Amino acid sequence: MAKGGNIDPVEAERRRQRARELKKLKEQRQTQKLERIKNMNPQRLQRRIDELEQKKTKQGGHLGQEEKVLEGLRKDLALLKKTTGIQDSPPESPLPGLSQAEEETPEANLSLGKNSIFYDPEWNPFGRAPEGYTNYTLTNLPDPVSYAPDPEAVNIPLPTEEKPKFYKPLDTVKTIFEGSAIVKDRDVRSLMPTAVKRKIDQV
Repeated sequence: MAKGGNIDPVEAERRRQRARELKKLKEQRQTQKLERIKNMNPQRLQRRIDELEQKKTKQGGHLGQEEKVLEGLRKDLALLKKTTGIQDSPPESPLPGLSQAEEETPEANLSLGKNSIFYDPEWNPFGRAPEGYTNYTLTNLPDPVSYAPDPEAVNIPLPTEEKPKFYKPLDTVKTIFEGSAIVKDRDVRSLMPTAVKRKIDQV
């Protein structure tokens, strides 16, 4: 930097370029975050936040690593409400698509909780049956449908002949030929030292 507070033109351009890159990167992150949360359900986010806050209260105001999760959920919910323009709404209906009148009927309010075959701790904590289905517990499931036996399958005769015997295949017999090398006398003598040959000849 030059005296008097004047910035070198090259340095100034470098800073402007860096500022533009940071702004573009921030916009990209914001766009990615919006894409991630646009399909989130605000009621479920709020329910998860409430659960963590209750857990925090029970633990004396400490959540440990889940503290960051809680803070992230709060930011996501605030951003979701801001982008969609929704206001605080009543709790979500466990059965999407049901009107208020339908929810007030005894059939729709039949909740079996964890005993329901439709129970899910996150998606269906009340254990309500989807529209058009009857709610059952694991103990009062209807009897399975029984079918008449197939006569062709029932009347198949069993074989009358003796049961087949299974033998272990014999191992292939291998003949091993062993023998010592045949060495002729003249070949042996050719390998002997000369002094030994002379002694043999003298004998």
